[in-house]
Amino acid sequence: MSDPSRTGSVPAVMPIVDATIRVLSAREFEVVRLVAEGLTDAEIAGVIGITERTARAHVAAARSKLQARSRTHLAVLALRQRLIPLDID
Repeated sequence: MSDPSRTGSVPAVMPIVDATIRVLSAREFEVVRLVAEGLTDAEIAGVIGITERTARAHVAAARSKLQARSRTHLAVLALRQRLIPLDID
C-alpha cells in the first residue's frame, strides 16, 4: 500500500464522512455519538428522552447502515470517519 503523502493523493476520508452523514438520520447520528461515549441503550434513552426500545432500534439501524459488526465497531468507525471528535484531555 502506498503512502498518500508520497503520491500526492488525498486519503478518501471526507467522501466517506459526507456519504455517512447523508445515510444516517439526525437521531442515528446522535445515538452513534452516545454509543461512542460508552452509553448503554437505557442511558441513551434517558439522555435523549426516548424509550430504551427506540434507542436500541436506532443503534441497530446505524450499525446496519455503517455495516458495523458491533457497538464497539460502530464507535471505531465513527471515530475513524471523523463523525465524532476524539477528546483527549
